[in-house]
Amino acid sequence: MSNSAWELESWTARSRESIKETESPTSTVEIWKERRTTDLSAQEPLYTTINTSPRSVHGIPWVVVTVTILSTVFVYSMDNTIVALIQPRILNTLGHIELLPWIQVGFSIVAVSMNLTWGKLFSQFNGKTLFCFFVFIFMVGSAVCGAAPSMNAFIVGRALTGVGGSGIYMGGIMVLSALTDAVERPMYISYVGMMWCLGTSLGPIIGGVFADSSATWRWGFYLNLCVGAVIAPPLLLKMPSYDPRPGVPIKQRLRELDWVSMVLLVGAIASLLIAISFGGSRYPWSGGQIIGSFVCSGVLWLLFILQQIFCLFTTREHRLFPVAFLKDWEMCVQFVNIACSMSVLFIPIFMTPLYFQFVRSADTLEAAVHLLPFVILTAAAMMVNGALGVKLGWYMPWYLVGSILVVIGAALLQTISQTTSTSKMYGYIILIAVGVGSYGMMPFSVAQAKVDPAQAPAARAFIGFGQMLGASFSVAVANSVFINRATVGIRHILPEESLGAIQAAIAGVSGSIFEKLSREEKKEVLDAIVAAIKDVFVMPLTMGAATLVLSLAMKRERLVAKVEK
Repeated sequence: MSNSAWELESWTARSRESIKETESPTSTVEIWKERRTTDLSAQEPLYTTINTSPRSVHGIPWVVVTVTILSTVFVYSMDNTIVALIQPRILNTLGHIELLPWIQVGFSIVAVSMNLTWGKLFSQFNGKTLFCFFVFIFMVGSAVCGAAPSMNAFIVGRALTGVGGSGIYMGGIMVLSALTDAVERPMYISYVGMMWCLGTSLGPIIGGVFADSSATWRWGFYLNLCVGAVIAPPLLLKMPSYDPRPGVPIKQRLRELDWVSMVLLVGAIASLLIAISFGGSRYPWSGGQIIGSFVCSGVLWLLFILQQIFCLFTTREHRLFPVAFLKDWEMCVQFVNIACSMSVLFIPIFMTPLYFQFVRSADTLEAAVHLLPFVILTAAAMMVNGALGVKLGWYMPWYLVGSILVVIGAALLQTISQTTSTSKMYGYIILIAVGVGSYGMMPFSVAQAKVDPAQAPAARAFIGFGQMLGASFSVAVANSVFINRATVGIRHILPEESLGAIQAAIAGVSGSIFEKLSREEKKEVLDAIVAAIKDVFVMPLTMGAATLVLSLAMKRERLVAKVEK
């Protein structure tokens, strides 16, 4: 029987010495190292052996465990975007429009800033225990959001779901990587990516369903509790328990954590996200609050960089950020690529429904349904990449072709107007969907193939940090650009309207100022809103172009492992 998967592009001297042929029942992996050639006959294969499966659970129980882990990833990623279209309903219930940015900011701050920390924890402590803990925190946050009596309580709930959810996502990758061998691991990582993509894309749709029903938006969060009740038994009873550092005392593991950098990173990311999210909409860009936030972020980033470079209050082996990867061009390329791909993925998810809500007067559910072509094609492209990418082995062409499709689709989105047909809009976002789905999650597999096996956990955390960084900052920047550009455009048309009334109308909380406009004024206002949406769509165009350029700088190599049992 034969199968194939991504494998190591290079080996350390120690690994080379251990390579040998064996007649044991374990799998034999044949690896071709190819550089800028397709002549396999000219390549000298390396041989190594893979031990029998690293997990104790197989068959149906393992399928149940895998589905359970993927389900938790799905609900977290769904929660990431579920507020995209239900924010007006939440504001109508809880009020305080001035706190609106905190709905996403509170979630994003912890999701991004704690990503590297969770990666470190999963490399130090029992994976099952940690994963179950993060699932519990996520469910508590979902309960708080669903039952929130005030906007402040809702924001606290969003922060808790960000803490638990980011731990779930990083844990899903770490746990599945630890419980699978080098041959099957890339396929399982692609499953995590597919679930993350599906949840992210379906979040606005599911939120729209509840927002327009008698169940209200609160059930968009209570739904997570229902899923939690179903997945709890298999998580607790069937999920294998593993300790990455058996025999090492807990106190020693805690001492080895880089606590100082954790605090600095949280502060640096939090102050930067706050400045981007509140600048122009809540406070003027030239105001002391925004300037102070940017300065604070810059100082904290500088302290974080110095602390990591000089290993202050930590050691080279235990510092939070894998600084060594910054010296590796290929790893930096994968980091930038996944950050860019998240921007390409998230912006259509947030902006496409807004276009249909304003231009086509679609309700919440109808606007969300218009995302289905994007969702289906992104997931399909990701599945194709997960299957064929493993078999074919070449990774550079996926980035090249996918980024070309993204650039074409995003460029066409610069032509949209009030009169653009729905079919054309679908065509444009489908190009982006197929493009980003073709390479969006590849950095995880490629990065792990570029490092020594001992560095694989750090590589996963490194790429995961880039993923969360790209997703969170792209949404923050997109919202800021849209609100600021739309506000400036509408105030130019309606100078007598207050800033608060215009921003409430843009947020969908109140449409009273639109209802009293003449036909000509309404057309001008919609033109201003469409122009703001087009400005936001410049971001996926730019990010797609960046990936295109970087793909041309990648090595033309094939990473293949042939397994014979």
